[in-house]
Amino acid sequence: MGKYTFFDDPSVDKLIDTHLNHITSEVIDNLTPLSIILSGSFGRREGSVLRKGSEVNILSDYEIGVVTKKFWKRKMIDQLSPELSFRLKTDVSLFWITPSRLKYNRVKNLSFGPSLPSIFMYELKTGSKLLSGDDCLTLNPIDPASLPLWEGIRLMFNRMAEMLAPLPFFLQEDRKPQELEEIQALRGIDKFVLACADALLLSIKRYHYSCRERFNRFKEECPQRLGEIFVEFPEFPSLVAEAVKAKLDSYLPGERDPCELWYKIRPIGDRVFRYLIKKELEIDFGSYQDFSERYLHHPSLKKGRYNAYHLNFWPIPDTYYENLINTLKLWRAEVPIHPRAISIYNIPWGQVVYSLLPLIFFTLSQEGIISSDTLQTVRQGLSKITYLEPPKDDSLQELCFLTRKSLALWKVLC
Repeated sequence: MGKYTFFDDPSVDKLIDTHLNHITSEVIDNLTPLSIILSGSFGRREGSVLRKGSEVNILSDYEIGVVTKKFWKRKMIDQLSPELSFRLKTDVSLFWITPSRLKYNRVKNLSFGPSLPSIFMYELKTGSKLLSGDDCLTLNPIDPASLPLWEGIRLMFNRMAEMLAPLPFFLQEDRKPQELEEIQALRGIDKFVLACADALLLSIKRYHYSCRERFNRFKEECPQRLGEIFVEFPEFPSLVAEAVKAKLDSYLPGERDPCELWYKIRPIGDRVFRYLIKKELEIDFGSYQDFSERYLHHPSLKKGRYNAYHLNFWPIPDTYYENLINTLKLWRAEVPIHPRAISIYNIPWGQVVYSLLPLIFFTLSQEGIISSDTLQTVRQGLSKITYLEPPKDDSLQELCFLTRKSLALWKVLC
């Protein structure tokens, strides 16, 4: 096993060391943080790369936590990420994290009340490497058995959103993809497959920060305890095994057809998603339009159970505080806010986006067709938050437009 990946390849370790040394030096010079943390898959020694002879392409992004009390450094952190990505020719995601957030395991820096335990904070504290500064990862550890099922649902929502980016790739009639484009599409599918497996592990309180260990637990325990899903989809474990192998052993082009794989995994994802929604929220639904409506009106959302931000200050409801933060985030991102957004201030706007993602993800046909009613539902949902151009006459153009808008709002609000 290497320092950052599952396989032992000194050339890969050397390249990543060079990148991380450069990132660490730049962060210290510009931000003088208390600590610098390598999180994500490289922090867990499970990073994904593409190897071709002596050539190495980094596929996973470098997720770097910058621990500082100085909130005004946030803007500099946001500016430094694209600069480093451009220089290193790979994605660098710097994120700001406060010492108090680490101490109290809060979901967000500007949350001031108790939060539900999160996968992010659990994995940050158990599957990261300290690159510089004070060791702040051992304080107040999180028991993975305490992670709520909502974390599995949120994980699936986020993986659906990430699949919107390569959607045009799947809709091309005459696909002649570049090698890296095909690999990125496969990575998105694999991440969704793994999200399905991880969510089921959360449902039986057996989650683990390591992808390898999660897979071992999944194949040994889930078929026994959740047998109905595996009887219906006996190929599910093998698809998870392929995704784990690709992630840990390096992606090899041409081994799998991403389009064929995408339409194979969606029925499984649909089954898992419905199971989780029924178990957590007691919602049975037929169409995903029905799901969107019933999900947004669920009492747990209005009570703020799944909020990312908590103010813990009466008489301002947490959801109003969260949407005030969302207002500022949209303003910073130069996304115009529609006046009708005020009428849904009692629902976190990120949840509005979440409610729409399954409509696109699960109802798109293999021929790239989606019903006009579904497109209208997605448009109506997005227009509750932001202004939209008039509907396109061509349904495929309308789909691509709404997909881009959904992805843009997800990046800001979720």
